[in-house]
Amino acid sequence: YKDRVVRVTSLSDITERKQAQDEILRERDFSRAALDSLPGLFYLIDQQGQFLRWNQNFETVSGYDSAEISRLSPLDFFDADEQAPVAAAIERVYEQGEAQVEAWFLTKNRAKIPFLFNGKRCLFDGKPCLMGMGIDITERKRADERIEHLAFYDPLTNLPNRRLLLDRLEQAISSS
Repeated sequence: YKDRVVRVTSLSDITERKQAQDEILRERDFSRAALDSLPGLFYLIDQQGQFLRWNQNFETVSGYDSAEISRLSPLDFFDADEQAPVAAAIERVYEQGEAQVEAWFLTKNRAKIPFLFNGKRCLFDGKPCLMGMGIDITERKRADERIEHLAFYDPLTNLPNRRLLLDRLEQAISSS
């Protein structure tokens, strides 16, 4: 009888452990699906600049696979002239809790895509990390350029308008 009780207890322990493992796997799958459904770039980096997590869109947009991303630093995705503002934003996240920066994301094939990056400080495995999201702002940049062009050029003839003339005249007067 004692052997039977021990055996039943062991089976229930195994069942509970199996249920707990199944729940952990479901949560992992849900988290992965949630991150991969985000429209932008998701990333989690530690204070040493090591990527800990990222979504599928990060791999797709960057052109790098997961093994390559895990060996890169966040600054590797920016030209030299963009690295200082990005590094400053990362520093602000750790000092102030959050930061935002616009920068041109550099893909593996050297294409540049304008992004707005938002980062927040968080804890991961008990250590401070940066969790962030990058949103492609290509359409906004195009719209800004179009608005700028329309402000200074006639939409029908594409010739400079009076506003451009006045702007250039002001510049000439102030430089002389």
